[in-house]
Amino acid sequence: FMPFWAAVVVSGLIFSAHHMSVTGFIPLMMLGMVWAILYAKCRNLMVTVLIHAMWNSRVFLGSWLGF
Repeated sequence: FMPFWAAVVVSGLIFSAHHMSVTGFIPLMMLGMVWAILYAKCRNLMVTVLIHAMWNSRVFLGSWLGF
């Protein structure tokens, strides 16, 4: 019900706010916007879900293994 780019920005804002990181707000917003655009291009939510899972796995393993 809103223009594409407005929806992308709102999606990025919501994604970033959900993560509750003051220092990471802008990078997380950009990431949410990229994933919103990716979803719009491929029309498959599983693509963004898998990318998010891989991202989280990398962050988890990096903190667990110390890199």
